[in-house]
Amino acid sequence: MDFGLIGKNIAYSYSPEIHQMFNHRDYKIVSLKETELADFLGKRDFQGINVTIPYKERVIPYLDFLDGTVIKTGAVNTITNTNGFLKGYNTDYLSFYQLLQKNKINLIDKKCLVLGSGATSKTVCAVLKDLGVLDIAVASRSPHGDMIAYQSLNRQSYDIIINATPVGTFPDYNKEPLDLGNFKQTEVVIDFVYNPLRTKLIQKAVKMKMLAINGLELLVTQAYFARQLWDNCLYEETLITKIVHKIYQDKLNIVLIGMPYSGKSSIAIALGEKLGKQVVDIDNVIEQKTKQKIAAIFSEIREEGFREFEKQVIKEMNCHGCVIATGGGSILDEDNMAKLSSEGFIVYIQRNKDKITIKDSTRPLFKTIADWEKIASQRELLYPKYADVVIDNNQLLEEAVLEISEKYWQYIKREK
Repeated sequence: MDFGLIGKNIAYSYSPEIHQMFNHRDYKIVSLKETELADFLGKRDFQGINVTIPYKERVIPYLDFLDGTVIKTGAVNTITNTNGFLKGYNTDYLSFYQLLQKNKINLIDKKCLVLGSGATSKTVCAVLKDLGVLDIAVASRSPHGDMIAYQSLNRQSYDIIINATPVGTFPDYNKEPLDLGNFKQTEVVIDFVYNPLRTKLIQKAVKMKMLAINGLELLVTQAYFARQLWDNCLYEETLITKIVHKIYQDKLNIVLIGMPYSGKSSIAIALGEKLGKQVVDIDNVIEQKTKQKIAAIFSEIREEGFREFEKQVIKEMNCHGCVIATGGGSILDEDNMAKLSSEGFIVYIQRNKDKITIKDSTRPLFKTIADWEKIASQRELLYPKYADVVIDNNQLLEEAVLEISEKYWQYIKREK
């Protein structure tokens, strides 16, 4: 093996794709048991490796040299192999340091809360201390020393919150390390989790108008520094932004929500053609799986049964970089929206009642405009709750598609 990543249960990693963008295709994920670590490092059958949970501290005894970043943090995430001589570095330290500087995050007189007490937490604390932060609190499930128990956090306020735990990592997209609603004074939230791109913590931070930064840029930047060590060359820093944007384009779905007759399916088809993305219509997927029309499904198992089937379909979806048209009632289930929001840019399609024609409807819940009005009144607060943007579809189809496309690119370019 030339290059790769070692860790435990790490199939979710984006690292191989990132390193391919440095023109290095031989980068493998190696999931090791604790009992296999010594043998792997003893063979030294690699040119360079990255290290992730839970081995960032455990690899240290096997190394011949420790860089200053490792001495500071007690953690290794990058190893070079020069003729069998193993050197350990912490490019997570360099990545987090650069992220704070690049985003011009003001640390003067700020109270910082670091969630977690593992290797990533130690790296974060080392960077904060080197940048002169004096007030750093560390929360742990098993607190010791000056650490704080999670149940005690709500008694205090913090300017900056940094999640250095894996909580919220795929497939646990509906979990969060704390309830951000209890920290309304917080200005900045940084989450080291990058898969999904939009953790529940990050989504809440965005809704609360905080500066929210997920772990993707951190992941790409540490890879950038690792590659320079392995390849013995300098790469342009602009490559970091290019790779971040490329991953967003490849991974982030565009999810259309809204009432029936709002035009989601038509917009999805046109948007998919414009952006060169696969289109997934959830109602169509349900019909294909059941080999029945939606009306027949309602007739057979009623709305409650349909909603459970719809929920299962959404849960099992494995879409990346797609345009997804949802059924009008998908937003009624929080689990549905947790999944869709974690992997997608949510677009609420609105259309005025006077633009809607209900004639010979095959939709089981909508036989008259009165049916539409009744259900619209029940859902009118749910659609905006989950939406990243709201699009007026009382215009030409081409205009709505262009507006969504522009908003989508603006969102991606902001995520750098």
